[in-house]
Amino acid sequence: MPETLTAHAPLGEWLRYIETVHSRSMDLTLDRVHAVLTALHLQLPGTVVSVAGTNGKGSSVAMLESIYSTAGYRVGAYTSPHLVRYNERIRLDRNVAADDELAAAFAAVDSARGQIPLTYFEFGTLAAFWIFARYGVDITILEVGLGGRQDAVNVVDADVALITSVGLDHMQWLGTTRSTIGAEKAGIMRNGRPVVCADPDPPDTIGRAAQGIGAKLWCLGAEFGNRGSGARWDWWGQAEATDGRDEYRDLPLPPFNGEVQRHNAAGVVAVVHCLQDRLPVALAALREGLQDARLAGRLQILPGLPRRILDVAHNADAVTVLAEFLKQQQGLRHTIAVAGMLADKPVTAIVQQLARSFDRWHVARLGGERGAPSTVLAAAVREVAPGVPVVEHDDPVAAYTAALSVAQPDDCVVIFGSFLTVGAIMEASAVTPISNT
Repeated sequence: MPETLTAHAPLGEWLRYIETVHSRSMDLTLDRVHAVLTALHLQLPGTVVSVAGTNGKGSSVAMLESIYSTAGYRVGAYTSPHLVRYNERIRLDRNVAADDELAAAFAAVDSARGQIPLTYFEFGTLAAFWIFARYGVDITILEVGLGGRQDAVNVVDADVALITSVGLDHMQWLGTTRSTIGAEKAGIMRNGRPVVCADPDPPDTIGRAAQGIGAKLWCLGAEFGNRGSGARWDWWGQAEATDGRDEYRDLPLPPFNGEVQRHNAAGVVAVVHCLQDRLPVALAALREGLQDARLAGRLQILPGLPRRILDVAHNADAVTVLAEFLKQQQGLRHTIAVAGMLADKPVTAIVQQLARSFDRWHVARLGGERGAPSTVLAAAVREVAPGVPVVEHDDPVAAYTAALSVAQPDDCVVIFGSFLTVGAIMEASAVTPISNT
């Protein structure tokens, strides 16, 4: 292990260092994080919202972040993974953390941990807590990295928990059914506190967990919901004190593509509703915050021709949303895939879901121990869609460059499969995911 760094060391050195502190990249337990958090002598200020789910977490965090910033609160947001720069993971009032802030936080965590090994994600989570405590935020919005029950984020007690969706992903760690995965995500619930579930068909383990721990469950379609099919919509919520209903009318949809964002937005408004006594949000701020939310890499259409769509979809549910979105695209000659995926994803199943969406594939190898070789993706395409052209490349940028070289102005190039794939193209194309304003 390298020598301990100082707070003045460059961020790049710190990021390389925190990858070496634990012998494994994944070690799901809260014991180490609890111990180091205690040694740091800090407590997150204000209100805490934890967000778990298979898909929709990033969208929901972005909406909550925008709403509470618009309402005038000091907001800390923690998400993962990043697309281009690590700094994207930790944001203060919608601005990414600066290099020196991150280095100081890493140094504080490193000093407090002593000989306790922390994974890369655990180290970063504690650094985010340190920054939020130092900044004195009014509300902290935490995206769960994986699962919920044993995720490092769950070391703190959320005032409101939000579960966006439950699908099949990370099954080697969370289980092989929606019920078992739902039970893991339900681990962010706390006794006597609200938990909002924005999945329209949640597994029964969500309700059983809420009842068992004594959490106040709000489910989409039962305790709250949305009406309307156009650009404007109404939110209704079952009032806790009476048999009446609360409503927020004439709300805008967030500027994110995909019909699933209606569910995500409804869940976000339910969280805001649950916190109204503690952190009041005026209707005007709610509307403006929804409309002004920012999120990169989720069905994101880049300007110019040919049409280019960036989407981090990497599991069955997300790919289904991508396939439906592509069906809605009009006036296209050909649709070309640029894909790179991790080895632990169901590559063949994902290709099967998208087989009718693409006329040509450019598949890329992703680096690192988890990356899938291009040969695996190419074999899946040839098996599922024989006769459809597929070309292998050493990396996502090479695949993207090749796709653009054959694309006509009325074609569409779709980059998907992983944060690593989309992030590489964003960096090569100088597309900034999140910037300081």
